[in-house]
Amino acid sequence: LLMIFMLIPLALVRWRRRRAREVTQPANCQVDRPDRPPALVICNSKYEGNFDPLPWAMKDGESICRMLDKLGFHVIECNNLSESELHQSTQRLVTELQQGEFKTPVVPIYYAGHGTEVAGTQFLVPISAKDYSDPLISLDSLMECPAKAYLE
Repeated sequence: LLMIFMLIPLALVRWRRRRAREVTQPANCQVDRPDRPPALVICNSKYEGNFDPLPWAMKDGESICRMLDKLGFHVIECNNLSESELHQSTQRLVTELQQGEFKTPVVPIYYAGHGTEVAGTQFLVPISAKDYSDPLISLDSLMECPAKAYLE
């Protein structure tokens, strides 16, 4: 189980709004209160193939969602995502950051699910992966996505 809670500082970069692109949202993502700064919560528990299910990932994610809501964030809550849906959820976060006028210097991102490390790089395992040879999501690419919303 790989659990990540990242606060990505955005105040260190000179912001410039870029034109937001239309993004489809995965059907298994819930968005609440878009007038507040976004936070992304991803919980993968129903794995296929050689990965064991992680039943507590959903409960952990629900707790994190409640905490982030109390802290003033609106939560993009995504459960049991395939590789393409993981990419869509991160693009959704970027789009909301581009469209909003948020003054928060952090973007909370939480992931509960299987992960692995290869040659010093960490990867998130989507539920569609049958084993580690299937396409995985680089943690570095996930951490960089909020900065994309503001970089020139």
